[in-house]
Amino acid sequence: MTSFQLVGYSGGGALALLLAVERDDVDSVVTVAGNLETRRFTEYHHVSPLTESLNPADYVDVLSNIPQVHFVGSEDEIITDDISNAYVALFDNESVRMIKVADVGHLRGWVELWPQLLTQITAAELESVVCSRRR
Repeated sequence: MTSFQLVGYSGGGALALLLAVERDDVDSVVTVAGNLETRRFTEYHHVSPLTESLNPADYVDVLSNIPQVHFVGSEDEIITDDISNAYVALFDNESVRMIKVADVGHLRGWVELWPQLLTQITAAELESVVCSRRR
């Protein structure tokens, strides 16, 4: 069976996680400035709840079986590390990690750093997480 890694930026991060919930062929999910906990997002920004949207945080039981790396910019005022931490804190295993990236905002810095960030999530590293998850 063919499997793959999903990568999503901002709202696409939430979409990648929600898609992973529905499939059995996703090896891992990587997000960049992803909106991972929509309730925390709306509370932080003092906007109406996203009542018609799905929240990845509601699918911890399924997502805990999928290795995840979530990049968060230290200067991001849209998806703060508090929003991302609220999501990551829902998991009690090491297969879900958040990496804070210095001097990066929501719309600034990701493209330039992407090749370097990829080295932090090599296939071998993700495979070791997958193997430890299967034990």
